[in-house]
Amino acid sequence: MGSAALRGRWHAPTSCGKRVPPHWLSARDRCSPVVPKGNARCAVDPLNAALNCAYALLEGQCRQALTRLGFLAACGFLYADKLGRDSLVYDLMECDRGSVDGLVLDFLARTTLHWGDITPGSDGPCRLHPQLPRAVVAACRIEQARLDEHARWQRDPLLAPAAEDLPARSPALGPGNRLRKRPPRPSLSLQLSLTQTGLS
Repeated sequence: MGSAALRGRWHAPTSCGKRVPPHWLSARDRCSPVVPKGNARCAVDPLNAALNCAYALLEGQCRQALTRLGFLAACGFLYADKLGRDSLVYDLMECDRGSVDGLVLDFLARTTLHWGDITPGSDGPCRLHPQLPRAVVAACRIEQARLDEHARWQRDPLLAPAAEDLPARSPALGPGNRLRKRPPRPSLSLQLSLTQTGLS
């Protein structure tokens, strides 16, 4: 789910009046304005702070699913290889990132946040009360079996041999790769006797 869809569904509570920072009242892009390169891990509003908690859980679950199947998580397909990053984990996360977005929005829609639940930091990012991430994790968890199935979906095409790598089928092989039965060849003594009698 993109930032536009998040902005369309996010409605922050306004019960705290002027104490609520203006940028908390609407959904913003995932890029953080307070760190170099816009690292989304430094959230400056409650929505993205809750998303970070849910994404951290999803990341751990995806890493578990890939490790169980023997993947080298550092080698990705969508995400470029980067020192210190398990790119394949982020590839697998994309399968359920939209589902996590929806779960987080549903959680915030039915949860009343109080001033102590979210604390604005002096350096810009906001921080969640230690109890709030536990509630986010409990409500926004994807079933592990579902992620395991997505990991197997990535594994099976990699292990399947390509058509050009398969050995060429011998012309002596019939349907089902079974050897065709050939008529027995006459023995040398029989051939000589047939030659002498002029029957060959």
